[in-house]
Amino acid sequence: MDMTENDTKSSNMLMKLKIANIIFAHTYVLVTYRKTSADQCEYMAHSWECFMMRTPITLSLLLNAISIPTIVIERAIATYFSSRYEKFSKSIAVILVIAQPTIGIGSFLFLVSDFKLFDSEKVVYCSTANDGNASKSSMIFGFYMIIDFISALTFP
Repeated sequence: MDMTENDTKSSNMLMKLKIANIIFAHTYVLVTYRKTSADQCEYMAHSWECFMMRTPITLSLLLNAISIPTIVIERAIATYFSSRYEKFSKSIAVILVIAQPTIGIGSFLFLVSDFKLFDSEKVVYCSTANDGNASKSSMIFGFYMIIDFISALTFP
């Protein structure tokens, strides 16, 4: 099996996961709003509800963003070491397939590490980024922006 096939399968799996996560998140929101007996436009969610709604979307975003440099790294290795690539391509595939979700999930856990899940305060707008983790959000999304920019420069 070629490394490109592994990357394609990994990217397809992540895309399917992202679609399933988005469907779950939006279905949850619709069911929650529908069950509200008061005015749905004035619904305020608990912190854990926001976490349930935003986790699939944020995690999918981070996993999708890290898949771009993973594919670029594999293609760069295949290009620059083309004569020896077939000998070690499977080990590169395993390393990159493990690194991709590790970095994505690790970034997510770092981002939400101080999230108050069972806080009694309700919020008007659910967002993964808030006042408490603004600097973490800047670091994470800045990191992803830089590695995606480098990826774009590597193979224009």
